[in-house]
Amino acid sequence: MPQTYGVLRDEVLTTFDEYLNCGLLAHGAALVYCDACKHSLLVAFSCKKRGICPSCGAKRAVKFGEHLYDSVLEKVPHRHCGFTRPKRLRVYFRYDRSLNNILFQAAAIAVHTALGSDTQIPALVLTVQTAGEALNFNPHLHGLLADGTFDASGKFTRFAAIDTHALTRHFENEVLAKLVTRELITDDEAAHILAQEHTGFGAWVGEPFDEADRTKFVASYLIAGTSETSSP
Repeated sequence: MPQTYGVLRDEVLTTFDEYLNCGLLAHGAALVYCDACKHSLLVAFSCKKRGICPSCGAKRAVKFGEHLYDSVLEKVPHRHCGFTRPKRLRVYFRYDRSLNNILFQAAAIAVHTALGSDTQIPALVLTVQTAGEALNFNPHLHGLLADGTFDASGKFTRFAAIDTHALTRHFENEVLAKLVTRELITDDEAAHILAQEHTGFGAWVGEPFDEADRTKFVASYLIAGTSETSSP
């Protein structure tokens, strides 16, 4: 019902229609032929849609994880991390998905401020997932954070410790400041959120790992149900 849940976006209908046609020969196929055995077969086109199609979604996640591990990440220990923000702010992100950039920028600034310096740079890959465990609208970030910093020469130095409270504080300040700048909330509303014992903002960082299989698994998980990716 639109009056309760809002207008169904055109992208949803298009994605669902393409999912229903996924793997059906009548909607397009490629002819695969083996020169050695002379055998041929038709392979139906897939929809390549995220979220709704379990087959295409799983393939997309595995390919992303392999690409991230092979071509993007340095072979150093990493940590799975996450950033969340209050329920009362979700409505702004629901109808303007470009505002997800605020989350990326705020998390990147928080990591650089809390964990880096002018000469020591943290490395971070972030994705936004727009649904919570109950499939409710809940945009939040997942990421892979190198467990240390890099200097200009590429030398890697492990973190002695990670202050998640400082990460949360920098993240919430950045998000609220950007929302105030865009006149989506007022200074008083931002101050009211910050005055609460539990602001609703959070930064979580897991234990470090360096196994290839686990790194690829977490990298694959990042892309599940996502619409955007950023590498600050």
